[in-house]
Amino acid sequence: MNVERLVVSGRGLRFEAGVNDVPLVRSARGEPVAAALPLELWLLPSGNRMTAQAQRLADSRREPALDVSIVRPDDPDPECMRVHWSAPEDLAFDPFDVCVPFTTDGPPPESRAWREAARMDSLDDEAIRGARGAGAALLAAFGKGTEAVLETLAFRIEDEARVLGEEPDAVRARVSALVGRILLRRGPAPIAAGDVQTRLVAGGRAVMLTSGGAELVWSEGASMPVFVSCVGGAWTVTR
Repeated sequence: MNVERLVVSGRGLRFEAGVNDVPLVRSARGEPVAAALPLELWLLPSGNRMTAQAQRLADSRREPALDVSIVRPDDPDPECMRVHWSAPEDLAFDPFDVCVPFTTDGPPPESRAWREAARMDSLDDEAIRGARGAGAALLAAFGKGTEAVLETLAFRIEDEARVLGEEPDAVRARVSALVGRILLRRGPAPIAAGDVQTRLVAGGRAVMLTSGGAELVWSEGASMPVFVSCVGGAWTVTR
C-alpha cells in the first residue's frame, strides 16, 4: 500500500508542521529539524490538508527556512505537494500559516475515530469540559498503573491496529512499553483542569490536549501526545 509521508525540514524560526492542523513536527527555538513521518493515523476520509504555522525568532542567527511536503514513496514522481519558504537572516516577517489541500493515493485506511467522531466547527464550553474530562480520566489512570491506562486507551489501541493493519496485541504492547517508561520516571504530574489547553484538529473530529505548551502526559525522557474525540456521545482518547 502506498502510504503518504510528511517530510519536513526547517531552521531559524519557530514552527510546527503536520496535516489537518495536527502538529506532527515542531521547533520551538529555531534549531534545525528534519523529519519524515508516515501519515496513516491522520488521514481523513476526505478534505485532507497539509498545514503549518511559522513565526520569526528575533534572536535567531540562522537564515530562516521551512520546507514541507507530502511524499508518496513508490510513486515515480513522489512529491505530491511541496511548500518551500526562506528569507535572509535579518528580514523581519509576520507570522504565517500554510494550508494546502491534497488528495491521497487511493482511499485512506479505515479509521473508526474519523468515521464516528462528532465533527465540530468550534469548541464550546461543553465540548471543552468533555475533552478535559477525558484527559483527566487518562491522568487518573496513570495513578492506578499500566493496566488502568491501557483500559482507558482501549479505543485508541483498537483503532490504531485497524488503521495500521496490525494485531491489537502488538499495538497494546507498544503502548504498554511507553506507559511503562512514563511510570518509571514517576509518571505524569497532576494537572488542574483549567491548565489544560484545547485545540480543535483533524477536521473538527479531535481535540489536542496540552499543558504549558507541552504534552499532557509526560515525565522526564518520555511523553505521550493526547487527542480526544466525542464518539457516540462519550469523550474518549482516540490518538
